[in-house]
Amino acid sequence: MDYNFLEVKISQKLSDFNLDIDFSVINQNITVILGPSGAGKSLTLKSIAGLNKFNGFVKLYGENIEKKPPFLRKIVYLPQGNSLFENLTVYENLVLSYRVSKKTIDKPLLKRVVNFFQINNIIDRGVKNLSGGEAQRVALARSIFANPILLLLDEPFSSLDINLKYELIEFLKNIVREFETKILLVTHDPFEAKILGDKIIYIEKGNVIFSGKWNNFINEDNKFVSAYKKLLTY
Repeated sequence: MDYNFLEVKISQKLSDFNLDIDFSVINQNITVILGPSGAGKSLTLKSIAGLNKFNGFVKLYGENIEKKPPFLRKIVYLPQGNSLFENLTVYENLVLSYRVSKKTIDKPLLKRVVNFFQINNIIDRGVKNLSGGEAQRVALARSIFANPILLLLDEPFSSLDINLKYELIEFLKNIVREFETKILLVTHDPFEAKILGDKIIYIEKGNVIFSGKWNNFINEDNKFVSAYKKLLTY
């Protein structure tokens, strides 16, 4: 029996609105959750990662993982900012999950990740001495080195300037080709959604308003899309 890659059904009562999320990802490499601030995008990611309790389910390849602890889900959640440990070096950050779980470090994978993210020359540097772009590359490298099936990214470019943003966008496009992982990315930026999204899920006040391809989304004729149309035509 064939299963969707990811199926999500989340229901939770919040103070401002009810989170009522229902969507699936079939085989898309990068799915973008788009919507305004406070729409429930980040809470959706946290729920999938196992960091928020809700009614419903999360399924990966048909398996209900909702009751599994986060570290057994083969999912990595990267919140806003880079979440690196500033008292450690780049290398120590990369291998931290292996050392905590007392697993043998996968040296071939480590080499691939270090080369892919072009961090050979900073591997021994302290995290405090990294630029914003370097820190974000290291954070992504650490996430991929954990070998996830699904990588959850919450506004990964929000603190970067335009040049660094599009440099990292190229990394994301290539991640899904180089490593066996898919990406679910949250943003409020329509340009990021247009460039990256194989599938767009638009959320407004805790509800999925649209799920499909970018071209179909931008051709929707309703108030939710009109602001994005205006922005993209400037």
